Amino acid sequence: GINAEYGETNPITFRASTLPELFRFLMKNRCDQDALLKEFLKLRVEMVLTAHPTEVNKRTLLHKYANISSTLRKKETEKLTEVEKWSLENMLKSVIKTIWETDE
Repeated sequence: GINAEYGETNPITFRASTLPELFRFLMKNRCDQDALLKEFLKLRVEMVLTAHPTEVNKRTLLHKYANISSTLRKKETEKLTEVEKWSLENMLKSVIKTIWETDE
């Protein structure tokens, strides 16, 4: 949405969904076209893209699953000391616990 205030002495607050809708409103309320153009040219518009929270969760879980897979592969294919095995098992338990506690 677009929030706009127009007028210094008697501000008019208006919420528009699109710029054309805002411009129509301002024209109906006798906005000075030259002043509007001048202000419009000062605008700085930036696009912000964000991931939906469920997509972030899915990526996080996929990363954790890959971590589990590589850890299990390492445990099966490499000769490890007892301390290294214990460390890997504790890491696996920790990752699995965080997955279990996730709402996904």
